[in-house]
Amino acid sequence: MKRIKYFITIVMLMSIISPKVYAECTDEELNNIKKETDKIEITYKHLGKIESEIIVTNQFIVTIKNIPSEVYIVESINNKKYQENEIIDGKITDNYITGKWIFDFYSSECNAKIRTINVKLPRYNPYSENELCEGINGDDFKLCNKYYDYEVSYDVFLKRIEQYKALHKTQSEKEVKYSDGFFDKLKGILIKNKLYIGISFASIIVIVILAWLIIKRKRRKVLK
Repeated sequence: MKRIKYFITIVMLMSIISPKVYAECTDEELNNIKKETDKIEITYKHLGKIESEIIVTNQFIVTIKNIPSEVYIVESINNKKYQENEIIDGKITDNYITGKWIFDFYSSECNAKIRTINVKLPRYNPYSENELCEGINGDDFKLCNKYYDYEVSYDVFLKRIEQYKALHKTQSEKEVKYSDGFFDKLKGILIKNKLYIGISFASIIVIVILAWLIIKRKRRKVLK
């Protein structure tokens, strides 16, 4: 009798301690969950400069939203798991640094990985705040963009921005010279041919007046 009670107690303890067993889902159920995860959005926001003992510029707030119920997340680089009870209103927010991160989404109902989303957080470019970048489009000159994936020294930055400004200054001067040259040529043509232009203009005026008089006379004859 004692053995039976002992056996029952062990079985009960094992049922309590043993991990939850998930049922396998059908293909249709998996597809339905995958459709729900298509709505998931991952956005990030740069935290700017964080000043402590050292200045930190690689911190981002990552937000994952539209997470379906019964879905949990594992960030596979650090093997960090976000449980269902940590996901509030289908959303979770956490801090991450510059780099590539992989988020795997699992269905707790189907005990299966549903999808994977890769997120690349860019590298902040401190030169974007340099006064030399004022008035320069960061999309046109990448070293003045807020984000730049490569690390360059300040000397290299100065050299490249000087080259960029020199090139654009030359192009602007060419455009001005071309514009000035065009108007100078036009002015010269007008001055050289002012007599012919004056005669042509006077002739046009005379023709217009004669045509008006002829039309006026014809109208009078019709009225008579």
